[in-house]
Parts: sequence; structure tokens; C-alpha cells
Amino acid sequence: MSNLSFDYSKWDNIDLSDDEADFHPNLDTGLNIKVKRAQRERKMEEYEQERKQLLEDGSPEAMKKLEKLERSKPLYGENLCHVVDEKTIISDKKIEKAPPPVTKDEVDSSGEDTL
Repeated sequence: MSNLSFDYSKWDNIDLSDDEADFHPNLDTGLNIKVKRAQRERKMEEYEQERKQLLEDGSPEAMKKLEKLERSKPLYGENLCHVVDEKTIISDKKIEKAPPPVTKDEVDSSGEDTL
């Protein structure tokens, strides 16, 4: 057995705007989802502004803060993954056509019992 260890702790803090587990049952679910999405968008805008400022600064201290900021980036369903490469493979092999269906007359003329 290999001695690999994986840190799955980042998956504990995923914020899903459509997750109804933390909504009160007497409150409007649609409104709660809209509010959570607005909060998520506001947090991401703040994160991007701070990240942009640190990148523009470029000092070693700013790079350390940027690294810390990247590790504490809020995780949402939309920003967990990204597509690195898309690839479509089209086979150049000729597809054989299926044999034509056997008609009732052909079955009767072959003399085979189909029961």
C-alpha cells in the first residue's frame, strides 16, 4: 500500500446557493436562493478586487498575501473545477450498415420454423 495522504478539508466548506438544508421551512426558498447568490457574487467581486490589487503591487509581501488569499478562496459550485482541454474524436472507420430486416415472405420461403 502506498502511503499517500490527501487533504479533503477544502470540500468541507463548499457553499451551494441552491442547498436548502440551511433555509428555514417557513421562509420563501426562492428568495433565500437569490440572497445567497447575491452574497456569493459580492464576495467573489471583493476577492477579485483584492487579488487584482495584490497583483498590481507585485512586492514580495503582496505575493505572500496573494498566496494566502488563494488558499482561502471561497469555494462555490461554479468555481470548483475548470476545463483544461476539450477534445472531440471522430472515428474514421466505416460503420457497417445493419442487414435489412427479414420480411415474412422470406421467413416462409426459408422453410424454418420460427416458433
